[in-house]
Amino acid sequence: MFTRPAFSQISVYLSVFMLILLASCRLPLDLKEEKGITTDSRLYSLTGPWKLYPGELCTGADCEGQPLEDAPLLLEMDNPPRSGTYVMTLVLPDAWKNTSLGIQLFDVGSAYRLFIDGVDKGGRGKPSTSADQSVPDSLPALFQFRADQNLTIAVQFSNFAHPRGGLRQAPILGPDQLALKNREQSILRNVLALGVILGMAFYHFGLFLNRKEDRASLLFGLVCFFWSVRMLFTDEVMIRSFLDLGYELQTAIEYISFIMAGPLFVSFLAATFPFRGANWLAWTNVTFGILASAFVAFAPAILYADYLPFFQGITLISVISSLLVWIVAVTMRAPGSLTSLLGGVLACLAAVNDVLYYRRESPVGPIFHYGLLVFILAQSYLLARLFARTYEGIKTLSENLKNTNASLARFVPTEFLRFLNREDITQVQLGDQVHDSMTVMFTDIRSFTELSEKMSPEENFNFLNSYLRRMTPIVNNQEGFVDKYIGDAVMALFPGKSDDSLRAAIEMQREIRVYNRHRALKGYQPISIGVGIHTGDTMLGVIGHENRMEGTVISDTVNTASRIERLTRKYGVMILISEQTLNSLEHPEDFTVRLLGRVKVKGRTNPFRIYHLLDGYSEDIRSLYLSTSDIFQDAVELALAGKYEPAADAFEEVLAINPMDTAAHFYLERMRRAGVVKTLD
Repeated sequence: MFTRPAFSQISVYLSVFMLILLASCRLPLDLKEEKGITTDSRLYSLTGPWKLYPGELCTGADCEGQPLEDAPLLLEMDNPPRSGTYVMTLVLPDAWKNTSLGIQLFDVGSAYRLFIDGVDKGGRGKPSTSADQSVPDSLPALFQFRADQNLTIAVQFSNFAHPRGGLRQAPILGPDQLALKNREQSILRNVLALGVILGMAFYHFGLFLNRKEDRASLLFGLVCFFWSVRMLFTDEVMIRSFLDLGYELQTAIEYISFIMAGPLFVSFLAATFPFRGANWLAWTNVTFGILASAFVAFAPAILYADYLPFFQGITLISVISSLLVWIVAVTMRAPGSLTSLLGGVLACLAAVNDVLYYRRESPVGPIFHYGLLVFILAQSYLLARLFARTYEGIKTLSENLKNTNASLARFVPTEFLRFLNREDITQVQLGDQVHDSMTVMFTDIRSFTELSEKMSPEENFNFLNSYLRRMTPIVNNQEGFVDKYIGDAVMALFPGKSDDSLRAAIEMQREIRVYNRHRALKGYQPISIGVGIHTGDTMLGVIGHENRMEGTVISDTVNTASRIERLTRKYGVMILISEQTLNSLEHPEDFTVRLLGRVKVKGRTNPFRIYHLLDGYSEDIRSLYLSTSDIFQDAVELALAGKYEPAADAFEEVLAINPMDTAAHFYLERMRRAGVVKTLD
């Protein structure tokens, strides 16, 4: 049983939360009530007066038929026009003239086209005066434009797929940034609510999978899931960001998710607070919901949408049934019933409000997802109390194990364990190994020995930790992990895409420039690093002794990556990659490379090509390299083909444009020492 102060406190929290949510649903000013635009700092809801030209698709000034004056936004009269054009002319205030404005269209049934002063600004679907040429696709959109003295808004629509057409919701007009901000805030509120509700759905599914007898968790998860689906298919129709299911299927899912949410909610309450007759009440609601959903699934929208009042009636029956279950549960003093009732009443009121909103009898909505959030808070409170005692018994053991694993994770990367299919370090055994293809990166600080000789041991460690503290997160952020630190060198593995390793290398070089500015402020000399990257087969496993084990990677790929890194000093470049890495990139167009040469590193039989990644430089230096990239690559190809004289000429041309190109200097110097080209006088 809960104490009275606990009930009082949670009721206050829920009430305040609901008030904040309702306050966030601020409506724009109504243009019809204001009798015109009176300020430049507000958004206006264009409720009217609109002229409607039934059966005519025109752009405003060219409309010729007899208009219907002060036309209703929602056309739900007998034999409504299936196509037409809404027209409104406004005299703009001085502050709005020759400025950027925005107009947001919401649900226009069921295809539309917007014209501003006769100019086509876009739309959704394909409006037409005939059913066979009209393509329904109603989706909210924000259109931005510039206006002069007067503003003529024309919205063409056609509706052969739904019984209710026209401008089902008044458009919003105002300064473009204000309109954009208003839309972004609305989307953000819905996304946040969607995230919480969908998260609770999967959370309760998880509870059910772990306790199959907990039918209430499954049912509440279904309630949250169905309403999450509805949120995806209404308002901004967020599902369209991922896929387009077509108008009929999209509308059917919208209706079914709305119909089934109420009966499932009653079933959840009946399972949570069982009493004689509760199951009968739940099954009655679910039967109505299933029959209505089946009708929606097999009938076209033009037919079943006419039965919207019946579907709304099912929701109201579910609300009444829910209140009945709560009243019985509170009367029986069922644990948690009063807390559930406090949150549930607000959710039911929000559901009733939404029914009235869609019937054009409430100015605020839809808000049921906010009401559901309030109930989720109450449900979470009940779950917290339910599991508190269970967790208390194992809290100390769990904390100790957590601390131990956290400490060990500092020495053994969790990604390493994941590759070995081990959940924690205690499951690792000597000889565990796995074979896979991945990208290996080596980085090394240039002239570290010279730097370290000038520092005390403490300064050395502080410097290394400061440097590694900046580099390690970059690797992790690009889906890689550090396998080991070898003094100032870092060996990192990228088991996913090779592209991740290149992005990490680029970010490292950018971070080094930031780090050097920080070091300069403290009087320290700048540092530079070389990065070598190679892709190939690797063997990752555990070696050592039963009393002293170590995770490591053994393969020719690791040795090759290390030697490629050493070549960065030889060529005087920052990032080198092998041709194997270049060929394995999923998006090579995202990176800029140039051929640097063909090498045969120690430990490998066959030579391979290496490439210089240019994206790690500052923009001005990168531009210099890009300006000579084609000439440089031609020079390298000539040198590799043994055509040294023309290669030397090309390298000289490169240096004339970019004297800092150390690789070109290297090639010229090597050819001169070999005597294959003439030395300079």
